[in-house]
Amino acid sequence: LKPIAYERFCKAVDKALKARSQPFEPDNTGTHKSKDKMRKLFVKSGPRIHQVDIEELLYMEKKGHYVVFHTSGKQLLSRMNMSDLLDALPPDDFIRVHRSFVVAIDKIDTLEKQTVVIQGKRIPVGDSFRDEFLARIHYSGN
Repeated sequence: LKPIAYERFCKAVDKALKARSQPFEPDNTGTHKSKDKMRKLFVKSGPRIHQVDIEELLYMEKKGHYVVFHTSGKQLLSRMNMSDLLDALPPDDFIRVHRSFVVAIDKIDTLEKQTVVIQGKRIPVGDSFRDEFLARIHYSGN
């Protein structure tokens, strides 16, 4: 409550400075877990919430107000936007290649002119995403 005591204010400032000087280490209770542990993502599809192993995700496709999660065995339809999707995925493993597609980098089979191929599915690479995509996969060709 106002007014706050000066000592309490100083204690809060010290605590904030200490927290700022320490490197950020996310806890392992969320979707971003260390690589040696199984990483899961909970996806609401209809009335159910499904647990999806992030390692099984091939790509995600935006369709209107929904995102379709594609794995080799199933598809899940969830109402969400792309920014929420990207926040939920580990950024080292996934990249947005088009305004409607996010792909798992390690699941890419081949690259063609303006497309990525994952298990036979041709996914377009948008012009505005191409340079960042090629830099992330360390491609240095023509």
